[in-house]
Amino acid sequence: MADTNAVTADPRDAAQDSVLRAFADGQMSKERAIAALGLRDYAQLLIRLGEAGLQPPQLPAAEVAAMQGAFVRLLREARGTNALHADHP
Repeated sequence: MADTNAVTADPRDAAQDSVLRAFADGQMSKERAIAALGLRDYAQLLIRLGEAGLQPPQLPAAEVAAMQGAFVRLLREARGTNALHADHP
């Protein structure tokens, strides 16, 4: 007797899910994910992520903070000042 509770998912669905999860986890580039899924562009990849309940990969907060610090430092150097002021364009 066959198990009627067994999941009979299409292997292609599992493979696509694996690609989406790898991309969302930051383990696969968007270019590779797009090619692996046969999508047209990044917009389609974002739609597929949303449909799967996944979010695009994000940089760790510490890395974002470091980038922000570097940007502020470069902006200050470009302006020739040690401080950023909202009242100075």
